Amino acid sequence: LQAGYRLEMKDLFSHPTVSTLALKVQSVTRLADQSEVVGAVKLTPVQHWFFEQNLTDAHHHNQSIMLHSQDGFDEVALRTAMDH
Repeated sequence: LQAGYRLEMKDLFSHPTVSTLALKVQSVTRLADQSEVVGAVKLTPVQHWFFEQNLTDAHHHNQSIMLHSQDGFDEVALRTAMDH
């Protein structure tokens, strides 16, 4: 968004080449302020939730997901992608 363009994450996976992915890039007409925040800022709801957890290792947080495909996955390709 900082450059004035937008791309959906799902398009990164469904259009694996630059030439097909380029067709999905959209111009952004409204940009959010990306300047540094200075001073006191209210916590967001997810930040409130996070701090209420009283985690023993609050310096990091893992979020896990499970991916599913009826056709399965190419394990070698998936491992190669994760290694990179």
